[in-house]
Amino acid sequence: MVKRSQIWRVVDRLYVEVETALWAALAAFVIFFCALILPEVPANVAKAQASRALEITEENQVYCEKWGMKRGTQAHIGCTIDLQQLRNDIELRRAEAMMF
Repeated sequence: MVKRSQIWRVVDRLYVEVETALWAALAAFVIFFCALILPEVPANVAKAQASRALEITEENQVYCEKWGMKRGTQAHIGCTIDLQQLRNDIELRRAEAMMF
């Protein structure tokens, strides 16, 4: 019976040690994340937005060329402006719909 209680003491102590180590690892991860990952998020978001804007601009120009408007002409410029406005209106409607 004495041996059994010693085993339970060891198991209990091991449980406490493992739990403490896991909490310490979680705290270290949170500190690491806050110190190294979070500062880079705004820069990465800005890069992604700039890349997306360039892709959309290129898509608009290709679409207008598809309909026979050569780049640099007044018709092509008007077409790309209209397409950008259309995209903005659609995104605005989608954002408003997501609020509900």
